[in-house]
This record gives sequence, structure tokens and C-alpha cells, in this order.
Amino acid sequence: MTGYGSREVSRMLGLSVGQLRSYVRAGFLHPARGPRRELRFSFQDLVLLRTAQGLIGARIAPRRVRAALRKLRSELPDGRTLRDVHIRAEGDRIVVGDGARKWSAEDGQVLFDFGTAELARRIAPLARKRSNALDADGLYERGCDLEEADPAAARAAYQRALELNSGHAGAHVNLGRLLHEAAGDRHRSPLRRRALQPVSPLRAPRAGSAGAAAPAHLPRAHRPRLMRVLSGTSGYNYEPWRGPFYPEDLPKSKMLPYYASRFDTVEINYSFYRRPTTKLLEGWAAQVPERFRFALKAWQRITHQARLREPELAASFTDSARTLGPRLAPILYQLPPNLKSDVPLLRDFLNHLPRDLPAAFEFRHQSWFGDDTFRALQDSAAALCLAESDELATPRVRTAPFGYLRLRRADYDEARLRDWADWVRGAGFERDVYCYFKHEDEARGPRFAEQFQRMLAA
Repeated sequence: MTGYGSREVSRMLGLSVGQLRSYVRAGFLHPARGPRRELRFSFQDLVLLRTAQGLIGARIAPRRVRAALRKLRSELPDGRTLRDVHIRAEGDRIVVGDGARKWSAEDGQVLFDFGTAELARRIAPLARKRSNALDADGLYERGCDLEEADPAAARAAYQRALELNSGHAGAHVNLGRLLHEAAGDRHRSPLRRRALQPVSPLRAPRAGSAGAAAPAHLPRAHRPRLMRVLSGTSGYNYEPWRGPFYPEDLPKSKMLPYYASRFDTVEINYSFYRRPTTKLLEGWAAQVPERFRFALKAWQRITHQARLREPELAASFTDSARTLGPRLAPILYQLPPNLKSDVPLLRDFLNHLPRDLPAAFEFRHQSWFGDDTFRALQDSAAALCLAESDELATPRVRTAPFGYLRLRRADYDEARLRDWADWVRGAGFERDVYCYFKHEDEARGPRFAEQFQRMLAA
């Protein structure tokens, strides 16, 4: 039997079967029928579905998406299909590109993009040079940078990312697409929905600038005593940590108990890619002491696919998270970097969240960093996640009684850690503050977490 069944496509693209059928009923695609009249989807259908998802997620009206895809299919030269071009939203425009040019899918107007190809050619050598020292997420981002200028190097970056993390959804999707474009169906790879879209790095506000200070409306007078600071890392189950952190002969099944003997909290990345089952959560809770806390990164269907527009997904996720009981830390809603500020959307989503479970929000587009966003979070007692990396920084603003920090620079010297420790002490938090350092093969994250904890205990 050729093609993919509805449940296969549902798993690969992160859609429910009902959503999948609604795309068919709406006329976005016309899959074949199997011997029992069941839907059978071709790879071309998967490309159409993913394209429609992306355009509708960018707030292009469904009727415009249908019309544009229909027009594009009818006008492509013989022998070419939609998989041979890239389709995306640029503002309110549906744009098509084939590597040599780009044009409007709706009126056919050729669009000029001066300097993009030259910039890509300049970035490519730098991207290739830096790939060797990256983790799976870094290699995925590097592959995105390389795609236009050097597709072969991009494929190599995605393959290396999958060697480090075989479940990396973004690398699976992009590698499958590149292999399919290069060699057709004989190299078809299992498809996973892309979890992130590449965008320009978000830079931190300059020291002393208006963007770095707390807005005037946030309360400053009341500065109660800090409760606890719980430090840990993003994830714990890493084989390269044997020796630098874990004993060499420690069974993999004992990694979590050993980690919990050293730290009070961990940030779970697994829950971003797969919604954890009750059995799995109960198993985690049984391996750690009562003081230990799990921070769950919210399922990607909530943040990256539905883009906060289906709060009922969050309701089912939080219901599952309650299995952890008192061992549950705040739930982290990490938004995609190409999701721009939409405060009414944020407020609506916040209004659907359970008030008894703390929530933190990590914004990765600079348009979110304003008073309206901070007020929305404060009104719902949700925390602004303070994320810092070598390319990104969030303004240090407290919006909730508790705190959530993601310190993800490649290196932290004593002065930088002390700066964060001093800020946490003086920020006025009334409840626990959770701080997570980046995981990497050298196990520097656990070392930074222990050093940070000692500074705050002094």
C-alpha cells in the first residue's frame, strides 16, 4: 500500500486526525483513497499540509492560502511540484522562492531581495567552522543558516545533530526535506514537525538602556525575604557527563537519583517533544526526594504549532503535569522566535491557565519586551523567564512572586554569576526562584549550578 495513513501523518506533523480531515474538507489538498476508502497521503500532500500550517500559523486567512496554493500548482512548469519551491509568509504576503528568485504566490509579482544571497555566502564559512563544538540544538540552528548557501553542509549539520539527539524533531524534518529535494523519494526520511524556525539573533539591551530596566508600574516598595533558589540544569540524562559529573560505571537508570542527590531541580526537555504519560511522571517522582522539583517545558503543540491559539491543549498538558504533585515546579512556555508580540493573544491564553500551577513564559522575539507584556504576566502572576545566552538576553523584570532563570551562555565566570546572584537577592521575590544552566558535553552546566548555589547560600 502506497502513501501514508491518517494516523501516520497525524504523528509526523503533530496534528490530530480531526484537524487533518478538516484540512482535506477545506480543500487544501486532495489525498488518494485506499481500498477501504481510507485517506492515503503522498509526500506531496505532506508538503502541502506543512505549508498550509505555516501560512495559517502566520495569520494568513485560510481562503487566501487555498487560493494561493491552487494557483501555484496550476502555474508551476511541467515536471515541477510544490516540493521544489519554498513557500512562506512575509508580513501579509505569501512568498514563493526557488533559490534563484522569489515572487508573490497571489499575483505573480517578482520580489527582489537585495543582499540575501551574498550574506548567506559570507555566513556559510563561519557556520561550518563553528559546527564542531555545538550541541544538537546548535547544530540544528547552524544547518538552518547553511541551507541557502551550502545545502550539503546543512545536511551534514542536521545529521550530526541527530547523532547527538536522535529525537530532535527539527533536524528530522529539515534533513528529510533536503534529502528529498536532492534525490527524490528513494532517500525519504521519517518526517517530524519542525519545532523552531530560524530568525535573526535577539540581542540584549545595552546596559543602562530603557529596555534593561523594570517598568515604572511594577511594584518596588515591598521587598520581602527571598524564599529559596533552586539551581540545576536543562536535562540530566547525558552520556557525555560520565566522568565529569556522573561516575563512569553508574547505570543509566540511576542517573536521575544521582542527579537529585546533587541538585534540587531539573528542567525537563522531553515534555516539549512528547507529552509525558502519567506512568512516566510517576516513575520520575518515585526516584527523587520530596524536596526535588521538576520544571516541565510545555509541549510543542501548544507553543510552536498552535502558537497559544488552542488553550485547551494546555489544559490537558497541565492535567497530566499534576501527576508530579508537590514535586512540580513552574511550567515553562517557550515561544518560537518568529512569534511576534500579540498581547491580547497572551492574555487570552493566560486566562485559560489554572491559577494554582505557576507558569513562566520565555519570549524570543524582541517585540514582546514592553510594559503591556509585563502587565499581562503580572496580572496573572506568571513569570517572565529571564533567558540569557551568547546571542540573546531578556530584560531583568520581575512579574511574579517566583522567578525562572535560564542561564545558557557557553561560559560563566565568577563575576557574571555573582552579578546574577546579587540581582536575585534584591529583586523582591516572595517564593522560590528556579535557575537552570545549559547542558553541553563538557558538563560545565552542573559546575555552574553548584557554584551559583554556593554564592546564594553564603
